[in-house]
Amino acid sequence: MLCYNRASPRSIFITWLAILNRLYTTDRMQNWGLNCSDDCVLCSGGKESVEHLFFACSFSATIWQAVLKKLGIHRRSAGLAYELGEAAKASKKTGCIAKLYVMCFTETIYSIWLMRNSVVFRNHVKSSEYLVKEILFRVACRSSDELRSRLLQD
Repeated sequence: MLCYNRASPRSIFITWLAILNRLYTTDRMQNWGLNCSDDCVLCSGGKESVEHLFFACSFSATIWQAVLKKLGIHRRSAGLAYELGEAAKASKKTGCIAKLYVMCFTETIYSIWLMRNSVVFRNHVKSSEYLVKEILFRVACRSSDELRSRLLQD
């Protein structure tokens, strides 16, 4: 999934760290003895962990559902473990939707991580609509003409 993915190298690296649970989320920082709030800064509805931040958080779930809808997939977000399994299955396929799915998955994780850091360090929040457009733009920029045309279809 990470080796043949045409997403940006930064996105692939952050996704790799998320898969390994190596991102500096508040649950990990508290385990190191740091005193910090464990509330999710994106939704304030759960404890911030990799599993919550990526697709269990209401904010990130909204973003992922909108990206999936653009790919013609109509279902709810089901958490990182499930979505990772779906992305792994898609990475073994050769169709346009499968390739776009893997790229979108990777770019969505990266965008959510950037959004989380923007809130934590600059107290700046972007709308979910803006983030979806940003994700689709990044994927379109790194896609072949065939994938780009499929992504831009309505």
